[in-house]
Amino acid sequence: YGMYAYTDMAGAFNRTGLQGTYSYHIPFRASQLSFGVSLTGFQFRIDENKMTLLDADDQLLLNTEKSALIPDANFGVYYTDAHIYAGVSAMQLFQSPLKMGADKDGPGFKMMRHYFLMAGYRFEINRDLLLEPSFLLKTTDQFVSQLDVNVKTYIKEYYWAGLSFRTGGSYSIV
Repeated sequence: YGMYAYTDMAGAFNRTGLQGTYSYHIPFRASQLSFGVSLTGFQFRIDENKMTLLDADDQLLLNTEKSALIPDANFGVYYTDAHIYAGVSAMQLFQSPLKMGADKDGPGFKMMRHYFLMAGYRFEINRDLLLEPSFLLKTTDQFVSQLDVNVKTYIKEYYWAGLSFRTGGSYSIV
């Protein structure tokens, strides 16, 4: 179990929240299956003093409450043994609405649910060299997706180096 508090500020928008997490592990002979769940709540705020408006009498801004409380939850499953690991998880399960303004029953924005699928395998090339390819697929309910493909090399289990490619043209060398 664990808990953390956070504050995220981006221009006129602030998010301050608290998340509590619990995990349960089922050990097998040489592997483990783990489950995790998180409950979260945050306050979304707009600081109009940090905004520059073209129309100072903008009715949308004048008639809008400047904060909202948002509850949510996350869930995941993870399997690991000496050579393989795999996991699947989902965030923002409640797809909580972000409704601000005088008309709380009117249209608003929903938090978009995100799904993650990841796996990797550790190949023993020889006693001092391991090769670990892996991937991470991130997607949403609208099938907006991104894929990371990685390979990491371990030398004598003390040193490592890796390459990573992300769809959209991003590369990294570590």
